[in-house]
Amino acid sequence: MTKAKIKAEHDPVNKPSHYRQHNSGVECIDLAEVLSFNVGNSYKYTFRRDEKENPLQDLQKAMWYLEREIKRLTILDLVPSAFRKDWTVNPDFSLYHWALSKRVIVEEPNPDVSNFYQCLLVSTTIDKYLDNLKDAQIFLNKLIKTYEPKEEVN
Repeated sequence: MTKAKIKAEHDPVNKPSHYRQHNSGVECIDLAEVLSFNVGNSYKYTFRRDEKENPLQDLQKAMWYLEREIKRLTILDLVPSAFRKDWTVNPDFSLYHWALSKRVIVEEPNPDVSNFYQCLLVSTTIDKYLDNLKDAQIFLNKLIKTYEPKEEVN
């Protein structure tokens, strides 16, 4: 059952309302803070896209952070896979965070966004993570296209 959006007072410093409007009831920071800086920001900009003034700009910024993280991780190709195979991402991701992420994924009404979140939030090893981030780009690109202005036909 989908929970109603939280309608709470806006406190721009301690509890910004645009971080708490998701159908899941999960506050954005509860997951963003345990992700890497770039992925956490990509997640945050996507999460709050419809709660601020310029959703297209927020999604473009999400893509910017995602692309930056992919570039950062591609240097790992220089490290032999035998050393990489056991490296984990998001070491602070607990069972609590896993449960929150599942709630966000399931309660997200937009399938492209749900798939984007899935790619960001369920990886465990570095090798799989990089593949998932590249998949996340595909879903984020599809979402960006839905926010781009439509060309008028003459």
